[in-house]
Order: sequence, then C-alpha cells, then structure tokens
Amino acid sequence: MMLTGRPLSAERAHQLGLVSTLVEGDVREAAMERATAIAVFEPDVIRANLRLATRAWDLYEAELWKADDAVADEIMGSAGVRAGLAAFENREG
Repeated sequence: MMLTGRPLSAERAHQLGLVSTLVEGDVREAAMERATAIAVFEPDVIRANLRLATRAWDLYEAELWKADDAVADEIMGSAGVRAGLAAFENREG
C-alpha cells in the first residue's frame, strides 16, 4: 500500500500480519475488550514491551533476544512485580 497507493483489505492486512484480529460486528466493543485485557498489566510493563516492539524492526535476531532479556529483567525488577510477589508470599491460606 505504501509503495503502490492501492488500498489494502482488512483480510489481506491480517494475512500479512499487519493486524492481529479481524472483527465482525461492534468494533468499539472489540476495542474495549482488547483495552481491558491490556489494562490488567502494570503501565511500566506495557511501556517496556512497546519499547521493545518498536526497536524490534531495527535489530538482528541475536540483538533482539538480548533486548528481550533486558526488558524481562527490567519487568521482573519493577516495583509492581516486587509488590505482587510480596503480596503472594504474605497471603493467608
């Protein structure tokens, strides 16, 4: 589409991996469902994953795996994860 200027159907965009989901019916409801699924994660986790996704296009595979490890370390060391682990350890029952 970028090079030819021709429109791209939703189905073709899905085949190419440009979109992850096709929706029939209420797209607003589908968008809210997706947003709700994402919103359960800590904002810092979402930001770290978005940074990695943005950089992924510019990295070779080996570099991408290193970047992924760095993001995982960042997430696992975050205040939100530490608080969650502490709550889990201190639970009753």
